[in-house]
Amino acid sequence: MAFDPDIQPGKELTSKELRSVFQGQEQGGMRYSRATNSLVLVTHRKKLSEASIYGDEWIDGVLHYRGTGQRGDQSLSFAGNSRLINAVEADTGVHLVERIASGRYRYLGPVALAGDPYRRNEEDADGNMRLAWVFPLQLLAAAVETSVAVLTGVDVEEVPRPLELLPSDE
Repeated sequence: MAFDPDIQPGKELTSKELRSVFQGQEQGGMRYSRATNSLVLVTHRKKLSEASIYGDEWIDGVLHYRGTGQRGDQSLSFAGNSRLINAVEADTGVHLVERIASGRYRYLGPVALAGDPYRRNEEDADGNMRLAWVFPLQLLAAAVETSVAVLTGVDVEEVPRPLELLPSDE
């Protein structure tokens, strides 16, 4: 069973608190923890522009999250990209946080792939064109109402239906 951090969507956490809960890496956009078998994905509203190589964007209730790898073509076999694409098979809990300030995060909730990852031509950290992986992610049902209210203020009835957790085979 995937790790449950027992955090309410919308709760603000410091870097130290985030690390303490998930017992994983302190930096990076994809933070894996072997101890909790969880992957924390970090998005940042200020990076929702062409000025960043990680221009994550929300489209119709789905976060189009950029893969990891700053230079050259990104690979699905690289670090966090591999963990994200194999999360269901490995029973890895995937959680989304939004960076709201230096060292401060807002927990948005557990997420899952909402479709197949796809590639886009985008600039890398050196300004060279490369193929970047984009992962369409959707908040799971348990987190969607609070997170939508926190992120957008949009009436929950107007948001596309979230993914439902499937019952365990255990």
